[in-house]
Amino acid sequence: MPYYKKYSLHLLLQAIIVLGISNAFAGNLANAPIAKQVKNIILIAGEKSHDPGEHEYVKTVRLIKVMLDHANLKNVNTWVYLHGWPPADSLLNHANLILFVTDGADGLNFKEAPFMTPHRMAVLQRQINRGCGLALLHFSTFAAYDWGQKLLQWTGGYYDWQDATGKRRHYSDLRIADVQVLLASPQHPISNGVKPFKLREEFYYNMRFVKLRKGLAPVLKAPALGAAEPWGNVVAWALQRGDGSRAFSATVGHFYANWQNDNFRKVLLNGLIWAARSNVPANGVNGRFYTDEKVDQLIGLDH
Repeated sequence: MPYYKKYSLHLLLQAIIVLGISNAFAGNLANAPIAKQVKNIILIAGEKSHDPGEHEYVKTVRLIKVMLDHANLKNVNTWVYLHGWPPADSLLNHANLILFVTDGADGLNFKEAPFMTPHRMAVLQRQINRGCGLALLHFSTFAAYDWGQKLLQWTGGYYDWQDATGKRRHYSDLRIADVQVLLASPQHPISNGVKPFKLREEFYYNMRFVKLRKGLAPVLKAPALGAAEPWGNVVAWALQRGDGSRAFSATVGHFYANWQNDNFRKVLLNGLIWAARSNVPANGVNGRFYTDEKVDQLIGLDH
């Protein structure tokens, strides 16, 4: 069988099996008791649209689940949903953090992110109003102008490619580069245990950030990208909202192989734990990398 057919078949089987698991999670979370000491983190994957090894949304959320489930954490529950949204809106009601790992709109080749519809954005607004955290990874940070204004409120920043009239513009940018990534706020809890690291990545930069940056902290920066704006080289950031709720976003995540980098894993997992309003361990989250086979085994699959 040609490789691409094998790959497509594998993705189909994986999606079907994981969907069954995520539906089982859905019933449990909907009926879960609300306990302040337990943090429920919902991990939502969009549909795959890129070549193998790139934008591996399903693999990414499954890996994150296993890493968090087996890390040095207490009272953290993780839930996985596929196809860009849970089977029912109400499944978000007990979440302390919602992470989206999906495509986003670039005005040319892709549609809006699956959560960027009038109905779903209204659902998310209700979740944020009650204090739920929000996290966006890589392409999920792309948004058309109107939705981008919401992301400025909710996460503090987004990939800005369109002006208020709908005309395409070149404000934010992207670049595949192999560069040094530095800690922009070494004292922030998300930086716990993280050291500067080198990374080959498709970086998004020159992100649009909220003008009044109260509560906004840069987390990672890549100076070699050469942006002119003071925050132009920022590739991950955190927002502490006025009500105490939080958000974390990172423009990295294009190449799945980067999860094998210890510091890459640690800073992203730290960001999720912090955004869920849980305590980041002093030396950071020690989530290790797992092979696909081990992820299957630990989630309870056997194929």
